[in-house]
Amino acid sequence: MTSTNDVTSVEDAKSEANEQTSAPKVLGGLAAFAGIGAILASSCCVLPLLLAAVGASAGVFGAFQTLTEWRIPLLSVAGVSILGGWFTWWKKRNVDCSSMSSCSTSTTTNKSVTLLSVSSLIIVLGLSWDYIEPLLLKIIKGHI
Repeated sequence: MTSTNDVTSVEDAKSEANEQTSAPKVLGGLAAFAGIGAILASSCCVLPLLLAAVGASAGVFGAFQTLTEWRIPLLSVAGVSILGGWFTWWKKRNVDCSSMSSCSTSTTTNKSVTLLSVSSLIIVLGLSWDYIEPLLLKIIKGHI
């Protein structure tokens, strides 16, 4: 017979495993969102030029000006989130599977690693946008 304590401990183990699995995704998603915001905030020329080419209005350009003030805070939030996401993934990766919890999280782990990797790439892009944008402007103008 299974006691109530055994059932409760199994449910607690499953709940803890789900929390550990979702934490890297949540932090990775937050990092990606903040990283994209930082890229938009740091773009003074290329993105507005491309948006004007597809018919964006002047209101969109005003939003870029407002976002410029938020570049550093957005990059900070993105950096802290991605570090927390990678730390949580690393910590979860080192946890041994117990007999009570499920060990079949390989697809979830792959999704977490993919999201964290893409988010990291977006943050690096946001940090280096000041160096990338002049090159993109030269390409658009046809000087390269």
